[in-house]
Amino acid sequence: MYSRSPWLGPLVLSFGERISKVILYETLSQHYDSVSSVDATRLIIAENLPDNARILYEETKYNVNRLRCLLDYNDIVVVEGYIASTVNGHTVTLGRGGSDYTATTLSALLRANSLHIYTNVLGILSGDPELIENPRRIQRLDYDEAYETSVHGVKRLHPRTFEPLRKIYTPRVYIGSLNDEYTTIGDYRASHIGLKIVTTNTTSNASELTLIGWYIDKQGTLTRLTEYLSEHDVEYNAVNFPPGRPLVKILTIGNDVRLMANILHDFIISGLLRLKYRVGVLGSTGIVSQRMISLVTSHPWFELEFVTASEKSSGRKYGDIVKWIIEKPLPDKMAGIKVEPTHVGRILEYKPDIVFSALPSSIAANIEVELAKKGIVVVSNASSMRMWSDIPLINPEVNAVHIDIIEQQQRNRRVAWLHCEST
Repeated sequence: MYSRSPWLGPLVLSFGERISKVILYETLSQHYDSVSSVDATRLIIAENLPDNARILYEETKYNVNRLRCLLDYNDIVVVEGYIASTVNGHTVTLGRGGSDYTATTLSALLRANSLHIYTNVLGILSGDPELIENPRRIQRLDYDEAYETSVHGVKRLHPRTFEPLRKIYTPRVYIGSLNDEYTTIGDYRASHIGLKIVTTNTTSNASELTLIGWYIDKQGTLTRLTEYLSEHDVEYNAVNFPPGRPLVKILTIGNDVRLMANILHDFIISGLLRLKYRVGVLGSTGIVSQRMISLVTSHPWFELEFVTASEKSSGRKYGDIVKWIIEKPLPDKMAGIKVEPTHVGRILEYKPDIVFSALPSSIAANIEVELAKKGIVVVSNASSMRMWSDIPLINPEVNAVHIDIIEQQQRNRRVAWLHCEST
């Protein structure tokens, strides 16, 4: 009985990549003076599996030094993707997404500044175009967000593509067309907060819809999401926030998944238009509040919606009442903003997510308590509640993790409160 070698299939499949490389090499040689090529099976070393093999980074790293030398003396070096060899010299294939896997491995080992993955689509979209009406191209993703899109089946990405980027080195990655329409993947977590992509996974009796993107405040995100679903008469069974991951998962049973996915897509698109959290500064004329205003207005997470001051200053332009004395100049947008009275009712009309308070302790004791009870995160400089056991005194460089106590506050006393500094 005839039985062929398990290594024959990968060897045959490798000829498609080899022929493509020859064609590309000859084409580039007609336009560039210095073009070279390297056989991927002499460069990429993988585990001893005929198909879907994983790259062995340490063994490959030694061979990549040859590639680095060629790059020193050539404008372009052409290498096949998708194929590799074992330490014994057998040709293997790297499975689905293998060409991208090759590219990210070489980029990481070479510590390249950037990696461009060209495709026939315009980058990564905010949803599956077969399911979502008018999905948008996502301009930027954080590395962790991009990895989650691959885990949740977004087309054009495979989880293995990100393995070398997560383990070795993270160049900036561009995925898209040759026409400068692409998604950039980089270290954007701090500057591009917001839910960005919706995916679906349906079984026989239930559906899981996943929103991908970093969020700042779990409670605030949950409140916005549930209010939005309620406004659109959408029923759901559970909402889950996997810890440490840029995900929100919604479980539903028996609902129209296409309709629900499009409603959730509308929700994240509206969030993308306002990535920043609404904040206000209370007691806005002193030195501490000036520092707060300076920091908040230049911060990528926040949009300063209002400031408050005493009764005699309310209704006037901030630039007319403040004696600005800190070293950074008064932000342009602040000069004409109208000062509000420090009244709980008026503050609540702005629907802030966070308020930064520089109020005197005698006033803060009442107003901050009322705002915290309404679910607003209060960052206070007052001494009134500084010794309360569940109100953390925060010095970000020392104990930023203590912000997590906010969740305990909300469970025990239904408030969110922290102190921003000691004086």
